[in-house]
Amino acid sequence: MPQKDPEKAKAYSKAYNLAHREGKKLYDKAYYLAHWEDYKAYRAAHREKKKAYGNAYKKTHKEEIKMKSKAYNLAHREERNAKARTYYFAYCEEKKTKTKAYRQTHKEERKAYDKLFHITHREEKKIQQKTYKQTPEGKEVQRRKNARRKQLGFIPLNTYFEGAEGHHIGKHRIVYIPKELHRSIWHSVLRDTNMEAINVKALEFVEENKLLNLF
Repeated sequence: MPQKDPEKAKAYSKAYNLAHREGKKLYDKAYYLAHWEDYKAYRAAHREKKKAYGNAYKKTHKEEIKMKSKAYNLAHREERNAKARTYYFAYCEEKKTKTKAYRQTHKEERKAYDKLFHITHREEKKIQQKTYKQTPEGKEVQRRKNARRKQLGFIPLNTYFEGAEGHHIGKHRIVYIPKELHRSIWHSVLRDTNMEAINVKALEFVEENKLLNLF
């Protein structure tokens, strides 16, 4: 008998399931439909109990669940990414159409909500913007805005550091140098005034401090 050997039993069970797959599907579907009302009633009666059990299990097995989830995600990363891409491309246009239609039909409602939100969160937004402007990312954005306003490009050739200012060595590329050095020689890239003198000092500084990675 194959059941006496675990490996043979496993192989026999697998072969049997493969051979009777379609029949099993039909049987399960018929059984499910025939007992659907009983199943709904059972779920409704035990919903709170199952919910409480699930929450308790999650609390006591938090690390275990986290590790299993992480391992599963790593093992199935490509598969999940492929499914996500397929789903995105399949429903992208449909979602765009629905979003556009929703915005058109709720235009006034959205305007009123945005206006109210802006009024009620004005001080909070001011604080957030001020805080963001003090971060390296915020300072970078501000420098880019200033460069665009001056009709200049903003392509950094080295990384920003505390106390630095962006110096245009040309109309598009900049290097970060200390504020004192940047302001030691008056210059203008648009008028091409004193650019050679300041560029020599700026490039000497970044070369001496090994800050310029692209040269």
